[in-house]
Amino acid sequence: LMCDTVAIALTSEDGSGLRLAHHSGFNSADVGRIENRVAPVWEEAVRSKEVVISSGEEGIEITAPLARSNEISGAITISAASAVSPQRLDEARRILAAVATEATAAIERAFKNAEVDSYLVFGGKGPSFIEIALLQTHCLRHVFGVKALMER
Repeated sequence: LMCDTVAIALTSEDGSGLRLAHHSGFNSADVGRIENRVAPVWEEAVRSKEVVISSGEEGIEITAPLARSNEISGAITISAASAVSPQRLDEARRILAAVATEATAAIERAFKNAEVDSYLVFGGKGPSFIEIALLQTHCLRHVFGVKALMER
């Protein structure tokens, strides 16, 4: 599956819902528009705690929730504009689920690092969610061959 877009959403610090932390390949650089368009599929993935496959503006979309200790900490959505065989779609679903599991582990480590840093150095902080999202996007590029990221 050649992936055309990636959107990574993370729970906002105030707990008010998922917010776009990183995106690549979308037609619009308007974060609010991207959030509004992808939010329903994020909510469905979060509610079901399963990978969701749907059709969207960008083509076929696959969304996996990021669950952390029974809390949802975000979601990853990828899309492909071209037609995909059912076998390739299932393979992409399984790979994205594995990437989401790894992303969740990275978020857990970041929380632990932030706690340790705050304890050791007053005012210290660990990696930001954005840094984690960028790391995961780098992994997605290698797994799915994200066109938009490879053009950079």
